[in-house]
Amino acid sequence: MRLPVVNHYVLALGYPYEGPFYGVYTREGVTENGFLVFDYVSTDDDKVLSRRVLTATRTGFYLKSEKTQANIKNVHRKPFDDPLLGISMWQWAGSSVIVNPWGWVRFVYFVFAVDVILKLFVLMLVVFRNFPAWETMGRRYLRVHLQ
Repeated sequence: MRLPVVNHYVLALGYPYEGPFYGVYTREGVTENGFLVFDYVSTDDDKVLSRRVLTATRTGFYLKSEKTQANIKNVHRKPFDDPLLGISMWQWAGSSVIVNPWGWVRFVYFVFAVDVILKLFVLMLVVFRNFPAWETMGRRYLRVHLQ
């Protein structure tokens, strides 16, 4: 009977502001948002509670709050089974998180813009259709007032 291989990772939470107080964690997977999930391996179950850590490097921007309007990419280092590859090679993986609950307002702006463009098109058709009539009226006006 073979047991599955469990890789252990060492994390220092709060470093460089606190510690470094290292803890041993196992990798549980990746969330749909691109965060790595680690579970704490307790050495003494009576004294230390289990904890779950989500970690990623975040790049992107947001307006006012990450919950209202954001375009953020959560990136993490791809872990390797071989420790030598883990030290010598960095591969990044992750996913983008786009939050835009006010996107429907842009559709309303688009409808208004199309309406204005169509009205301007009709106005230009009317202007160019009546342009020869304005030209003759202008000549009559100039003849009457310049004589």
